[in-house]
Amino acid sequence: VTVISLLSCKKEVEINADYQAFPIIYGFLNQYDSLQVFKINKSFLGNEDPINYAGVQDSTLFKDVNLNLVEIENGVEVASYPLQKMVLKNKESGVFSNPENVVYGAALPRVSGPSGTESIKFLKESKIGPSGEIETRITYELRGTLNNDININSKVTPIPEYPADVFT
Repeated sequence: VTVISLLSCKKEVEINADYQAFPIIYGFLNQYDSLQVFKINKSFLGNEDPINYAGVQDSTLFKDVNLNLVEIENGVEVASYPLQKMVLKNKESGVFSNPENVVYGAALPRVSGPSGTESIKFLKESKIGPSGEIETRITYELRGTLNNDININSKVTPIPEYPADVFT
């Protein structure tokens, strides 16, 4: 005789647990552009359709953004550029906050070229020596706080360009 017993317990899943804002940062470093721009949003949560929250700036934007784009050369901080709030008012209508679009940007100076000339680039790059080793490593960090309590520290080390001799 086989007895099968099925035990079940009822567990309710709470979809909207205690809310905590998580940063979502979009950015693309462009060495040929003087203005490095980042879109900084926060996650949002509610009982209604998310589309109802996306257009409300309080739901998607942090009130206090204090971030810097930091340039590091061989492990030493050489420059820090504060991100400034920029309001773009020409945004086409859509789901997210309208009619203004808030981004943060840092203006960088031109990089010095060979023999002190002015380069067309605004971001430094790592240098590779003749035997293929990295002589100078450049790293960029996005560093600071959001709403005075969320610490941000994200870094990127751009891939160095290899010098090419077109005649060999």
